[in-house]
Order: sequence, then C-alpha cells, then structure tokens
Amino acid sequence: MSSEMVGYFSLDGSQFAFQANIAQKNFVDVYPLDSSNNFNVNSSLVTRIDYESNDLIADEALFMGWCTSPATTASKLKRDTDGEGIPKADNQENYFVSVFPEGKIVVFAPNGKDIVNIIKNKHEITHTDISDEFIWIVDADNTVKKFQFSETKPAKTFHLTDGKNEEIVHFQILNSGSNPIVAVASEQTVYIIDASKRKPSTVAKLDVFGALTCQLLDSDDKIAIATVETLSVFDLSTGEIINTWKIQSEKIKKNGNLLFSVNVDGNLSILDMKNGKLVNTISVNKTEIIDFSIIGDSLMVAWLNVNEPNFKKLSIEDIKKEKSIELKSGAEESESVIDQKKTIDDIKVEETGKKIKKKVSKAEQDETSNELIILLDTDGKNDEILSNITSESWNRDRINKFIKIRLTADSQILKLFNLLSDIVENNIWNIDDRILTWLEWLLTLKSSYLNSSKSKQVAKKLKHFKVSLKTSAETLPILIGIQGKLEMLKRQALLRKELTQLKLENDKNEIVNIDEGETNVKDKDDSEDNITYVNGESDAFFDASEFKE
Repeated sequence: MSSEMVGYFSLDGSQFAFQANIAQKNFVDVYPLDSSNNFNVNSSLVTRIDYESNDLIADEALFMGWCTSPATTASKLKRDTDGEGIPKADNQENYFVSVFPEGKIVVFAPNGKDIVNIIKNKHEITHTDISDEFIWIVDADNTVKKFQFSETKPAKTFHLTDGKNEEIVHFQILNSGSNPIVAVASEQTVYIIDASKRKPSTVAKLDVFGALTCQLLDSDDKIAIATVETLSVFDLSTGEIINTWKIQSEKIKKNGNLLFSVNVDGNLSILDMKNGKLVNTISVNKTEIIDFSIIGDSLMVAWLNVNEPNFKKLSIEDIKKEKSIELKSGAEESESVIDQKKTIDDIKVEETGKKIKKKVSKAEQDETSNELIILLDTDGKNDEILSNITSESWNRDRINKFIKIRLTADSQILKLFNLLSDIVENNIWNIDDRILTWLEWLLTLKSSYLNSSKSKQVAKKLKHFKVSLKTSAETLPILIGIQGKLEMLKRQALLRKELTQLKLENDKNEIVNIDEGETNVKDKDDSEDNITYVNGESDAFFDASEFKE
C-alpha cells in the first residue's frame, strides 16, 4: 500500500481510519463520526490503533480496511475490560483489518486497543478485499480463500482456473451474501467469477487492458470497469461497451443509476449511467478528496485540511440539482502556509535564486505520462527517459500514481529500475531529486516484483542498495551528532560576535558620558556579562566512515 496516506470510511460510515504519513508513524487514528456536531471531531474522542505495541509495522501492510459485524457475531468475541467492546445500538460493530504479505491477517477490536483475531495463511498473500464481515484473499498458490473475520479457518476455498497463468493485477468482491461475485483482472483481461457454487465458474471474460477497479451494477448484468484511461460500463452477456467516459478513476461506487468516481486529480465525478452524462463534479478548495462513502441516500466525503481530515455529508438529491460543488477546505491558510505545502517539483528555481511557482496543466501531465509509457515499451534511449522523468511535470504524488497505476508491465519496471539504479550508483551526490523520488516509489510499490525477479543484475543491485541503506542507517546518528556540534559552534561564534559589538557600544557610551561630565562610570570588570561558554571544539569527534557499532 501507499506509504503516503491511509484514509478509509467504515462500511456504515460511522468511523474513519486516517494517518497522514504511515511510513513515518506506526499507528492509525480512528475518528468517530457524528452528525449531531456536524462531523467535527474532538481530538479527545480519537482512538489509536497502535501497531508498535503489537510488534507490527503499518507501512508493511498489503491492505487495510473495515469489516462490519452484526451483534450475533460480535458478542462471541473476547471483550476488553473497560466496556468499549459493547455492541452499538444499531447492533453492528466495525473491526479494522490489516493484511500483511507474508500471510498474516490481523483484526483489531472496535476500540483499536486490542487484537481480536490473527489469521495465518500458509502462502504469501498477494491480493485482498473485504465484504461485510468476510475477508477474501488470493495467495501465491493462486488460491482464493474467504475468512469470517472472527475465525481462523476459511469458510470457502477454491483455486483459480481462468487467469491462473497470468499475473493478477486486481482482485475484488463485487457482490457478497448468498451470491458472491468475484472479479479477477490480469493486465489484458477481466474475469467475472460466480463463487456461490461449490465449484466456482467464470460467467464473463472481458478484454480490458489495465483494469484498476470494478463495480457490479444493480441489475447484475452490467459492470463498470475503470482503467488507466477510461471508465466504462460493459454488458456482461455480450462484452459490449454501453457507455464510456474519459476519466482516470481510482475508486468507484454506485447508487441507483448514478456512478460515483474519485479520480486521480482528487475530484469526485457523478455520472448518469442511463444517458451517459456527467451529473456533477465535487471538488475541495486547495486539496483533494481522500475517500467517500455512500450511506443510504447520502454521500460522505473526506478530505485533508493541513494534517487533519475534514468531513461533509451531502444529500444525493441535492447533488443531482447542481452541476458542480466546491467544498471549503476548512481553516483559511496564509500564502506562507500554502507555499510550504508546495513540493519542490512544483517550483522552478531561476539563476537569480528567486523561486517562482510553475503550474503544470493536466494536459501536460497526461502527455508526459503517455510519452514515458511509449519510451519504456519501445527501445527508448536512456537520455530520453531521463529527460522525461526529471521534467517539471512530475512531482512526488504524480510519480506515486504513475508507478501504482500505469507501470504494470514487467519489462517497464525492469527497464526503469536498471536506469535509475545506474544513475544513483554512478553519481549519488549530483543528481536530480526526482531521480531519488522515482527510485523510492519504485522500490516501495514494486518491491514484490523486483524481489521475485530472476535477473541476476536486479538481485545484485538490490543487494547493493540494502548494504548501502544499512550503512547509512548506522552512520546517520553520528552524522546528525556532528551536525549538531557544528551548529552549536556556529551559534557560539555568532553570540561572541554580538557580545563583542555590545561591549564596544557600551565602552563608547561610557566615553561619551565622561565627556559630558558624568562621574558615575561603571567599573570595566562589572560591565562584562556573566556568560559560560561551552567548549564545543573539545568534544569527541567520530569519523563516520570509520564508525562501527
């Protein structure tokens, strides 16, 4: 999962799991949502799911999400002593689930303090989805398993037949209950599987390139599929496209004839599946939508305001009446705060040293992305690829989304990794910051492929990186200590200079007073400030290159 942010509504919309930077903070905050206070969350009510205390690393999770359980199931689980485990009035409780690639599934109690279940799978888990109180996985043995969140043994198990020899890029539960429908997508094909029978069968096979997410529609004979470029509605019986929109979706949900799509630009598009028209576009001023949930006839939206999530509930009937809605991001931000939030990729530094903000249009971003795909798929020269990935069209978020969404082919990953690693190895001290960002996200988001690659060259480079990172981790505290000592010496030198100037000014004032006939002149020794200097030069110095534990 992305190391940038966690943001998920519970299935009933009563809680929101959030963490702004999961890579740096080993916990997830849970915000209770209540309409009586207009969804303004008091910090004292926020609970914390602490991975550290349970010997877990949140950033290593393959999947995070919510299970919702009826009281009949929840009452069987072990309760904590402070009474926070009592089922809610609506007879439902939410349990936060974290799935780790090595085969561990951890289910946290509603209060976030306790673990109510740990499921261990024999094989590595590659894909996960949640439907109501059930956790579905696909493992490295191409086996699909369905777990009731409070049990350790699967309630259903079957092996994939269609697509088993292809790399699975997406797995999703489209319909649960007594008639579970499963979607399995490879790079070129989407398989729709009826998992209700003892021996599941494929009911549809759709030729779709780069599927990202799906949504079965109310009639169960149509399906919406989002790809890297479009959002389309397909007829399951014929495979024909009924409607299509030029939208880059990250998450889609349905409500009657309406299709809701959060896009890569952070806006929410509402589409009418009957006439194919765009009904409304919901955006948030100066920020992006994190997640959304449809609860009955209302839409819940979450967005980031500085470092905290904000929430808004909108009536779907009101949404139908408007063509566009812009939500306020919350507290007013000064220009200085906005400037600090800009990434260095959005700033162009001129020779004069002045920084001017350079806005890159959506069309320029798309053009640069498409150009890079072509270069990676063909025999593009390294210089051309380098010129592309260091252009100002890229910033940290765009690099993340490109690698996660569009960089799907093994050949693309391998070609880009070889180029980036060569650049870093040859000239680490004089390269564009974007190169390091590209390498960071590639190692983070595509680590499973790189680790499983049979290429000796890739394995050798990964080994070198691991050794280098280990050495850096060992020497970093010493370097920070040296930096602290240097900063102390610098401040002491500045302090001495200021005190010398102050003493000269005092001496000058005393001379002036004598000339004017003043006789009450302070003794020279009394004018000295009582200051103790720290002899920073005598502190022990360690050579970082020679440091050993």
